[in-house]
Amino acid sequence: GGEEEAILEVRGHTPLPVNTITVKIRNGQGNETTGLAEYAGDGETVQRFPMQVPGGNCSVSFVFLPGSAFDFDSFQFKKATELDRMPGIR
Repeated sequence: GGEEEAILEVRGHTPLPVNTITVKIRNGQGNETTGLAEYAGDGETVQRFPMQVPGGNCSVSFVFLPGSAFDFDSFQFKKATELDRMPGIR
């Protein structure tokens, strides 16, 4: 199938003002999307990021650049709803 809108929820912590995480999502047919999660170091442990994901079962890779400081706890994808599509959702 085609790409779908989803919400990526990331649980973790960074002492930095912002920690950029590159998210690579690939399905079994070889379709891949790449998105950025700008995780803010404001004390929140769960932050939400809109993502485009290829349909079907996917593998997910998280890429951290040199200089990153991030304690990664967990992640999950949820289907995007109309509320999630509003500007400023975190």
